[in-house]
Amino acid sequence: MSSYNKNKLKEFFTDVQKKIAEENQQTLKQIFKTLCKKYVDYFPKRKIYIAEMLGKRISYLTGAGKELYVKAVKIPLTDNYLLFIESHQELPSSEIKSLEEFMLSILEIK
Repeated sequence: MSSYNKNKLKEFFTDVQKKIAEENQQTLKQIFKTLCKKYVDYFPKRKIYIAEMLGKRISYLTGAGKELYVKAVKIPLTDNYLLFIESHQELPSSEIKSLEEFMLSILEIK
């Protein structure tokens, strides 16, 4: 059974946007840090992290959540940024797509 909840995911998106605006966050790293922390607040049984591609190397930027020791779902956002989510169960494709679109909208703004 998945922990996916459309309303909870929408609340998460709204909360992240509000928090970013309230704190007037300027750098992508600050925004990513807020996003990761809030994601784990809403979905505590997951681990999320963001990495940057530096040539062929993947460099960890920020993340949140407890180590779950399971394979992470890798979501390429751009040529430079990757989003990873660890979960004890598979994520529904609708949640992955929504997260990807949300992250891309943040990257477009910056």
